[in-house]
Amino acid sequence: MKVRKAIIPAAGLGTRFLPVTKAQPKEMLPVHNKPAIQYVVEEAYQSGIDDMMIITGRNKEAMVRHFDHAPDLYDQLKKGKKTHLLEELKTIEHIGEELYWAQQGEPKGLAHAISRAKAYIANEPFAVLLGDDLVTAKPPFIKILMDLYQEYGRSVITVAQVPEEKVSSYGIVEATRFNQDICVLNNIVEKPKPGERKSRLAIVGRYIFTPEIFDAIRQTPEDNRHKEKLLTESICILSKKQVVYTYEIPYEDWHTVGDPVSQMITSIEFASKDPKLWPEIEKHLRKKIRKSNQKEDDPP
Repeated sequence: MKVRKAIIPAAGLGTRFLPVTKAQPKEMLPVHNKPAIQYVVEEAYQSGIDDMMIITGRNKEAMVRHFDHAPDLYDQLKKGKKTHLLEELKTIEHIGEELYWAQQGEPKGLAHAISRAKAYIANEPFAVLLGDDLVTAKPPFIKILMDLYQEYGRSVITVAQVPEEKVSSYGIVEATRFNQDICVLNNIVEKPKPGERKSRLAIVGRYIFTPEIFDAIRQTPEDNRHKEKLLTESICILSKKQVVYTYEIPYEDWHTVGDPVSQMITSIEFASKDPKLWPEIEKHLRKKIRKSNQKEDDPP
């Protein structure tokens, strides 16, 4: 069976971005010239998935409006002869017509958010794309995982080798090489302390799951500290019942937007690919760096 559906969890409170996320969804914060959620939805759509459910939470209405029709803007863009922007808006809205929306309710973590889509998935394999992670790849990255599922018929999770100093910030995978492209998952250690890790393979927010993940989530106990079900625990439970594969991507292809510093770095990285905007941005950054270096060289 082909992967036809995708779940996009977007219910997080965005506390690391406060106060800007008090009334604005963090998924709507700009990365270069688009909100982060648009990159994720476009990745799924360009991979051949036009059946998507976005799991939301409180104060997320701006996401719905972003993918909705805006006839008042059409008139303004037509008058200004900005046909390229008009076409881009219509493309976004066309994708929006195929989106389903569901509320998570209580913020009980990623596994719980995914479980809210069980009836929608209806016993099919499905993709999960997290809005905090953007992956640059051609073809659109989730298509690579979809093809792997088509070949092996099992869940596939994405990993990347992270620097040593970042290991304690992620779920770290222990896996055995299966072939040139993929490994077999053995275990996941959530945010290991120094000396506890057996690899530097961190989980990236792109997955293909078999529908059995829902039973694994149901069997997952709540984490005592956070009072939520951890998706990493659910994946480990699933791996005891059927093979779960891992697929490694280059670290430089993984761009995170889950905190203010990462969001700013990723926005600059994406802007560097824009020939219209980048020359002025680069000029400004070089000027700031020169001033900073001069201050360091000045005697006290």
